Amino acid sequence: MPPAIPPNFAFLAHQDPRCVVLGMHAERYFAEGPNTRLVKRRQLGEHLAQHAAARLGLDTSPEDNQATLSNRLRERGAPGATIRQPFHELQGA
Repeated sequence: MPPAIPPNFAFLAHQDPRCVVLGMHAERYFAEGPNTRLVKRRQLGEHLAQHAAARLGLDTSPEDNQATLSNRLRERGAPGATIRQPFHELQGA
């Protein structure tokens, strides 16, 4: 039986199951493994940026780093100022 989806990520279950898994891992390792938590948190941010780029129709490549992709998203007006700061925080993680 798969683990129950925590409420923090349940809203993503019908849109992007990978986000749910990455979020669950980041949350799981919050206290157990700080280094692993940072890696998982960053992976979640990278996946969210890739997802946003795909929804906006931006061409991406595996060589695009997180900063490049974030800049391209910003040029297209996404993410909005409200969530731009958390994206930058994820990049620094």
